[in-house]
Amino acid sequence: MILYFSATGTNKYVAEQIAKATGEKIVPLKELMRQEKYSLTVPEGEIFGVVMPTYWEGLPAILLDYLTKAEIHLEGSNHYCFFVATYGCDYGNILSTAQKEFGKVGISFDSLYAARFVDNWSPMFYRWIYNLSATAPRQPN
Repeated sequence: MILYFSATGTNKYVAEQIAKATGEKIVPLKELMRQEKYSLTVPEGEIFGVVMPTYWEGLPAILLDYLTKAEIHLEGSNHYCFFVATYGCDYGNILSTAQKEFGKVGISFDSLYAARFVDNWSPMFYRWIYNLSATAPRQPN
């Protein structure tokens, strides 16, 4: 099972590629929230993966909200658990935060990854360009 959240499609793509390579199914977090499904069971031997975007160097609020109500059951002891964070500029503390927050529901990741993609949060770039142009020396006419 690969749990993912994707506002722009990037994380869905990453989850699909991992699912294609592993044979696991993908599960959209938005659907779990919409259906109020807070109990997940991962059968013995299945992979449990999580693919999330980095928001302000941390986890998305939708995931944090979900984890406050979630019960994730790993049946047996044969599981590989991983976390993938996609990011544009910086992934900050998302990996350690993911380990900590998922630890509260009994999940310990075997591997944590940060995958850099093109940043798609435009307001930050507009602000940077504005600040750059405001401080640039003026050229004489």
